[in-house]
Amino acid sequence: YEEDKYFIRACEIGHALSSGLRRQVAFLVNINDDHWVAVILDFKHDLILLGDSLDQSKCVMKDVLECWTKHHSGCQFTVQPLAITHQQDTFLCGLLSFNALAHHFLPDSYPLVDAMLVANGQLEMMLEVMEQHLDQV
Repeated sequence: YEEDKYFIRACEIGHALSSGLRRQVAFLVNINDDHWVAVILDFKHDLILLGDSLDQSKCVMKDVLECWTKHHSGCQFTVQPLAITHQQDTFLCGLLSFNALAHHFLPDSYPLVDAMLVANGQLEMMLEVMEQHLDQV
């Protein structure tokens, strides 16, 4: 793992977290090419936060994340759920996962999307991305 070129970035992030240079890292994970899950690894509080809009991937992700955090910290992390809107469809997990991360870090700016208004949330996200790109042009 430590010397494999495919894991260089994961090792760098692990070292930054374990040394205290960084306190936490957040990312989205794709499960089986059809589902997105939000993850926050909090090294300050020894926490793994998992946000799964279908509440089905905890078993898949839990072991891998616990192994990785223990490797880099020497500690057993506690796994807790990340606040996320539970999806009522089969295709908006990406939006809901991203929304869960945004809500965790900036709750006043990004409330959790209402399950009944997810389609509106998708349009709002698209508009925000477009505005960001237009500001760069």
